[in-house]
Amino acid sequence: MKSTKIFISCGQSTQEEKQIGIQLSNYFRGRGFEPYFAEEIHTPEGITNNVFNTLKESEYFICILTPRMGSETGSLFVQQELAIASFLQIPTLLFHFQEIQLEGIAKYLILNPIQVTTVDELLQSARNQTETWNNTSKNQLFLSFENHHRNLTIANAPNQLLSDWYHITVYNPSRRFHAKDCIAYIASIIDVSSGQYIICNDDYKIELIWAGTGDVTVNIPSGGKRDFDAFYTIHRHNHIIFQQRTMSAVYQYKNLPFGHYKIVYVILADNFPSSSIEIEIEYGQNGVSIVSSEQIE
Repeated sequence: MKSTKIFISCGQSTQEEKQIGIQLSNYFRGRGFEPYFAEEIHTPEGITNNVFNTLKESEYFICILTPRMGSETGSLFVQQELAIASFLQIPTLLFHFQEIQLEGIAKYLILNPIQVTTVDELLQSARNQTETWNNTSKNQLFLSFENHHRNLTIANAPNQLLSDWYHITVYNPSRRFHAKDCIAYIASIIDVSSGQYIICNDDYKIELIWAGTGDVTVNIPSGGKRDFDAFYTIHRHNHIIFQQRTMSAVYQYKNLPFGHYKIVYVILADNFPSSSIEIEIEYGQNGVSIVSSEQIE
């Protein structure tokens, strides 16, 4: 599991400013967080790929407005990062030195800005103010392939043969956000024996069903989890079957015969980055044997 990310926004035009960011980074790293203190970024591509994307992935935001020669408002770039963090609703801690006049969004946000006079005072206040910050809250969905049910009767076919169902559990560890409109699909299937793709990234993707719902989209509450149907087998039918929402014989995941497979599943949500898990299975006369499973994104 990745560590909880803290974005530290502090000017870097002087060595003193950089030392504030470095000291805070070291402190939070020691508490099990993953601090992000950006180096100087000079290109639009760098801003998009590094700063903006990291802000979207961060669980906490610390903003530090330090005095600048000839300016009473500090770094304009720091104020812009503060505006983005506010839009993303990231829990924020705002510090400003006594000489700084709050302007722009910093003046109007209800953040209870903390005024400090020395670096030591700032560092001590940051320790005190973040005592309750949780290093297990994460704005990322975590996937596991452990919840399986065997010898079941299919609800709408009670007279048919028994079936075995294999689920992927999707856990939302965020303490702040519900995961909205989550969908699951298969990104790829490889026949391990031949090394050939049965489904590759360029193929059509069909939504899979969330377990027990018949739906292809669900919301996962903060701290909650849901399962989706990875696949199932029917006794004596000798095929892996995918529970999917489709009315077409063309646009669907085909059944898999006996074999050795690697399957990558992806979860998309409106307000979380995508998450993927790769499972490796062998399927034969004795049923499904699980070789491995690993979250890969």
